[in-house]
Amino acid sequence: MNESIKFPYYSGNIRFIKSLGLISLEDFIRVHRSPKPNIKALLDQIKTCENKQEKRKLKHGLYSFTPSVIINKGNKRKLSDVVEYTGLMQIDFDCIPDKETAEDLKQWVFEQDETVCSYFSPSGGVKALIRIAKPQNLKHYKRMHLAVAEKYNVTSYFDVATKNCVLPLFISFDEQILSRDYSAAIAWKNE
Repeated sequence: MNESIKFPYYSGNIRFIKSLGLISLEDFIRVHRSPKPNIKALLDQIKTCENKQEKRKLKHGLYSFTPSVIINKGNKRKLSDVVEYTGLMQIDFDCIPDKETAEDLKQWVFEQDETVCSYFSPSGGVKALIRIAKPQNLKHYKRMHLAVAEKYNVTSYFDVATKNCVLPLFISFDEQILSRDYSAAIAWKNE
C-alpha cells in the first residue's frame, strides 16, 4: 500500500517552490532510513551548524515534501495549486530537552493507532506522518488538525505550524525510523 500513496517533493531552496514530481510513501521512508551519502553529509553539517543564516543556506541542498497534498509537477507549493489531499498529515515535536525524552516520544508517537512513521529530525526533534480521513477541503483538514493538536499537545512539544498543509517537510536521516504500512494505520477522523 505504501507504494500507492504518493505526494510531491521539492528542491530544498525555499525560493524554488515548484513541485519536481511525486514520491511514494515507501520511497519517502526508505530515503529517511538511508539517504544518499551527500545528503547524510549535509544533514551532519546542518546538525552541527550554529549560525542560523548558514544553516538556512545548507538546507537549500535538501529535498522537501508536502505529504498532506497533491500538487502537480511544475506547479507551486501553495494552497491554490492543491489538487487533492493524500490522507496523510505531518506532525512535528520541537524543543525536546534531551535525547532520552526524544526517544521515548518517538516510540510513543509510533504507538498511536494513526501513525504511519515516526523519526528524528536533524535538530533532535521528532517528526511523524499520520493517517487521516481524506479531507474534503482545507477547512476539513484544519478541523482535523485542531483535534490532532488537542491530542498531541499533552506532550508540550507539539508544533502547531503543521496546520499548514503545504508546509515543507525537509528530509531527515534516521536509520531507526519506525514505520508501518499505511493500511495498518487507523485513519484519524476526529474534528
